[in-house]
Amino acid sequence: MKASAAEQPGLNREGAMNEEKPTFLNADEIAALTGIKGGRGGRSKHALQIDQLRKMGLPFWINAAGKPVVTKPAA
Repeated sequence: MKASAAEQPGLNREGAMNEEKPTFLNADEIAALTGIKGGRGGRSKHALQIDQLRKMGLPFWINAAGKPVVTKPAA
């Protein structure tokens, strides 16, 4: 028995490919969310954004480059 289009991963009911939405916020979205677009006081933009995300209680990760990574559902 062949699975219907709606049951196949990546296909919508019409059998067309679903457009994948990004999983993570981009740099501009993180800046808008935190209100921090640049560094100040000798601290990097990313360090300030991480502090703000902690204050806001939002779940996030810090990647190998030291940048905050926030999922779309968390925001």
